[in-house]
Amino acid sequence: MRSNKKKTGESESIRCKKMTCLFFRHLFSFCAFFFLLLFSCLSCRSVPGAAVSSEDEFFSHETEHSCWEHISNGIDFFVYKDNRSRLMYEIVRIDLRNPCLSIFTMKSTADWQKTTTVKSFAKRTGADVAINTSPFFMKNRIVPWSKGRPCGLVVSDGEMLVPADGRYCAIAFYRVSGGGWTAKIFDRQTAVLSDGLMPDEAAGGFWTILRGGSIIPFADIKDTRSAAALSADGRMLYLLAGKNLTYGECAALLKKHGADSAMQFDGGSSTQLVIRGENTVFQNIPRTVCAIIGFSVSEGAD
Repeated sequence: MRSNKKKTGESESIRCKKMTCLFFRHLFSFCAFFFLLLFSCLSCRSVPGAAVSSEDEFFSHETEHSCWEHISNGIDFFVYKDNRSRLMYEIVRIDLRNPCLSIFTMKSTADWQKTTTVKSFAKRTGADVAINTSPFFMKNRIVPWSKGRPCGLVVSDGEMLVPADGRYCAIAFYRVSGGGWTAKIFDRQTAVLSDGLMPDEAAGGFWTILRGGSIIPFADIKDTRSAAALSADGRMLYLLAGKNLTYGECAALLKKHGADSAMQFDGGSSTQLVIRGENTVFQNIPRTVCAIIGFSVSEGAD
């Protein structure tokens, strides 16, 4: 009898260990799936789709009353928050004709490389403003600080560091003789070099969301977003980052503030717009990226 009881106790102990092991196995699988979903490259998460809501339906505030704050000569920004709708966004406005303006992209490569936060990039380069740009692949999708490689065009100091991806759009910057810059948004990255002119700086994104003042239809999905836009005369650059926004709402916001064309950057957990060394969009888990562009005005230009 004692032997049977001992065997029964041992079998129950083994069964308990198996159940515990199975529980932790399922828990690990769930955590791995969650991090894979959260930190995977976002290149397939958003595609053109249904028509967006009209501009007037979206805005519950008057944009002409936006209170712009000064960052440096030719660079201003403002913040909008609505706790009821959980909507928040910040827009930076940059005068590209400012001869004291510097534009610089992260020295990315087409190979696996160390990633960094936009805040670290801004601190290292002295950028007044910096924003994440191109989507990217991660070598280890479970680890948020894994090595990565950009999925699209990167040009720095007139040198193409990462080749164009014809599926996606890009913004290109060209130095103007005598100082200042001009810029253009391309619907396809492969078109950037179609005229044989290499830009001084260029960054890839996803798709164009505004062209000639007309909003391009996309699926009506809200998320954390980042975008860049240009005025019709090419003088003003706009950078946007915010939460609880659709692509159409981003386009409408930028149009209301003077943009004629606009494009998406990598959004979701990658969204990072840094102003004066601080992230404007809070993220629970800081994500490192491998495609960033920064802007600064030289000292004494204020």
